[in-house]
Amino acid sequence: MSKTRYQQGSIRRVKRRRGPDVWVFRWRSTHKDGSRKENNRVIGTVLEYRTKAAAEKAAEALRININSTTPRPSVLGMTFGDLAEHYIARELDSDQSQSPSPKAHSTVEANRRYLRKWVLPRWGRTPISEIEPVEVEDWLAELGRGQDKLANGTRLKIRNLMSVVFRHGSRHGFVPRDKHANPIKYVRQSGGPAPEHTRLTPDQAMAIIGHLHEPVRTMAFLDASTGLRASELTGLRWRDVDFNAGILTVRRGVVDGVVGEVKTDASRSQLPLAPLLLDLLAAWRRETPYARPGDWIFASPRTRGKKPFRANSLLRRQMRLAAATAGILGPVGWHTFRRSISTWMIANDENVKVTQELLRHANSRTTLDLYAKAVTPSKRFAHERIVDDLVAAQQRIMGAEDPSSGATEVTVG
Repeated sequence: MSKTRYQQGSIRRVKRRRGPDVWVFRWRSTHKDGSRKENNRVIGTVLEYRTKAAAEKAAEALRININSTTPRPSVLGMTFGDLAEHYIARELDSDQSQSPSPKAHSTVEANRRYLRKWVLPRWGRTPISEIEPVEVEDWLAELGRGQDKLANGTRLKIRNLMSVVFRHGSRHGFVPRDKHANPIKYVRQSGGPAPEHTRLTPDQAMAIIGHLHEPVRTMAFLDASTGLRASELTGLRWRDVDFNAGILTVRRGVVDGVVGEVKTDASRSQLPLAPLLLDLLAAWRRETPYARPGDWIFASPRTRGKKPFRANSLLRRQMRLAAATAGILGPVGWHTFRRSISTWMIANDENVKVTQELLRHANSRTTLDLYAKAVTPSKRFAHERIVDDLVAAQQRIMGAEDPSSGATEVTVG
């Protein structure tokens, strides 16, 4: 079967005898006998779509259908930009409620940004059949150099996103469905070592919380006690708290003011609330003017309670200053509390399964990774023995230099 060129079609403004002008989409179709036919479809009036660009965007779904129903093993001349726009239209819509594989708002925005800012300016006009693994690999390496270099982790995300776009093309028939059709499969890109994250002791966490003002203080204490993600914390409504049973139900997340699904199915869960937490929440409910069951627990007065506070805004305005005032070195954010509570539970020798369920990890591997890095009792015991050995060694040295000295002070330097 011969290759078929990807059809962009064309948009024309056509006058009508009555009523406003209309935008018409025109394309050609090929019959089985090889004959060609010109087709026309009205997209809408100029009142509905004021500009040609708006009509072009409205015609995208029709353009997709025309190409997806054309039988072909591959599409000649289809650029990566064509394929990426198809992916954006189908998979990165702002409303993910009807998607068979819904994505978080933050994921949608990040993928759009990666494509628009880095991928499409370089590869948008390149035919998909001409994209070579080594060229992509070299380009990713370039992104890692210079003043505005990207971190290994960011470049790995870009590489993986390009691969997702190719797999999307295979699913819709734009790219052959064989193991060699995706050139990004052969692109090497390291994610680099995992960054060192700040982990707080309980004393440090309480020092930070002590420098916060309400309602951020209650938010931070709730976060440090439950390990909620920032999006889940701001997504809480009063109806999610059962004060009688002492249970918090995590149902949703809010990112940049957009209400969406929680990160994983495991995240949608119930958590126990200690009596002290229930008392703190009850006290805040008496203070806030937004205390009805459907109101946000941490509603923003600037929006008259219609939206919750934005976690990043509170981080900039209060959290970082409180951490600096408390003398905490290293970056501190909402997720710092989540990482820290995992360390505390592991240090308390809690069961892996219990820790996994409280933190709502999708699988135990994440929890076990925390165990591997955390300060467990056995690690602490081994560490303290090393310290004891060093102290004993210093005492022996000091005793050898001055037999009459009974000093036991440990000095450094």
